Amino acid sequence: MPTELLPHGSAFANCEEARLEVAYYLDTYFNLDGRYSALNYRSPH
Repeated sequence: MPTELLPHGSAFANCEEARLEVAYYLDTYFNLDGRYSALNYRSPH
């Protein structure tokens, strides 16, 4: 997750806010169709 999401030393207001931000990041920036060596060259899907 990008470090620019939160100012240094701050935190999410609650777990729901963190969950929504992580879900948005995964949907927007993370390549779910890519193949990763840690997954034995399979996609996360």
